[in-house]
Amino acid sequence: IGKFVCKREDGIRVTNTRGEQWCRDSLDIPAQDIYLDYIAMSMLDTDSYESPGVDTDCDSLLYVGRLAPEKDLPVLLSAFHRVVQRRPDFELFIVGDGPERDTVEEMIHSLELSDSVVVKGVVPYEDLPAFYDRAGAVILSSRRETFGRVVLEAFAYETPVVSTAARGPSELIEDGETGA
Repeated sequence: IGKFVCKREDGIRVTNTRGEQWCRDSLDIPAQDIYLDYIAMSMLDTDSYESPGVDTDCDSLLYVGRLAPEKDLPVLLSAFHRVVQRRPDFELFIVGDGPERDTVEEMIHSLELSDSVVVKGVVPYEDLPAFYDRAGAVILSSRRETFGRVVLEAFAYETPVVSTAARGPSELIEDGETGA
């Protein structure tokens, strides 16, 4: 998904060297397309956060958000389908709900991704850190985004982000500096 989205859209912004290494090794993203930036770490209060001890070496990707047309989840699922064909050990967690849930679940079934994609629905906010902690990257395929709180959450939990050039994330990812 990283290569597919980055070549079509914005790029990758990571907040630590572990994320940078994971993007190079697991997604085959060239180093010049990965931007290391620690700035977002101070934007969320993570003082009460304690890592649940989930294995962060697993090949998990994460989507957090509404299941709505503007989020363009068909692009995400199509790209993930390509990834699974080459890397069947990858998994995608979809956290959220919305009017496109049936469409998303139908597409998962039609692409034969049921063993690789888990639609969790809405989870309590206090449970989100476990998902961010487990994910190798957070994936956003939005056509438009008002801000991109998910990007800040991912940065706060040291999870790299792969995003389209939607307005909100593109304001957090500086073209040529922290994203492409």
